[in-house]
Amino acid sequence: MVTHTELRQIIDFGDEAVFDALAYPTIVIATKREKAVPLSDVKNDVAVLNWDSSNTNYRVSDFPDVFAAERFAVPQRDLKREGWQLEPPLKRLLLARIRKAGQPLIDYVNKQLYYGIKTGLNEAFVLSREQRDALIAEDENSVDVLKPYLRGRDVKRWHAEPQDLWLIFLPWHFPLQDSETISGISLQAEKQLRETYPAIYKHLLALGCPFNRS
Repeated sequence: MVTHTELRQIIDFGDEAVFDALAYPTIVIATKREKAVPLSDVKNDVAVLNWDSSNTNYRVSDFPDVFAAERFAVPQRDLKREGWQLEPPLKRLLLARIRKAGQPLIDYVNKQLYYGIKTGLNEAFVLSREQRDALIAEDENSVDVLKPYLRGRDVKRWHAEPQDLWLIFLPWHFPLQDSETISGISLQAEKQLRETYPAIYKHLLALGCPFNRS
């Protein structure tokens, strides 16, 4: 896009509920070039706005006026293949300093980025602070498998917004025992879960987790 079009305006609505469906809409206005140009020869700026959902003065119905008042310029030649930084100049300079001083997450994990945790039943495995505290009060061993939990929607630009959620995290190898049959492994796992974390076991059973009864 940066070499085949002249980008004029970009507005990123982020988490704003523009549509009824869960979506992250972005409006891009551009004109097609007669022929592609090298990135080094691209001269125009792009008018950009990142929609601030926390700003009560921002209403979707007024977005043309908000865009006219709050937009900032990003040189199109700075929209690199490895990623577009749609931020004001000072923030882009800050990000450059952070990158220079620190280690990007993708390098920290040796480029092994994965989808994330899928519980299979969020109602059972994702807990509020009150549910967490109740499980620990019932059995203090529960604290071993209750971990702070951030959803993707809780990670914003430049900061995270924790919602005080907790995850029941049972390792895939729990319990670390040998068995000749799948059903045997399931029965062993259920027995050890019931004995080691009785409050967690009772909570999961009440929320409909399908333990092996054969």
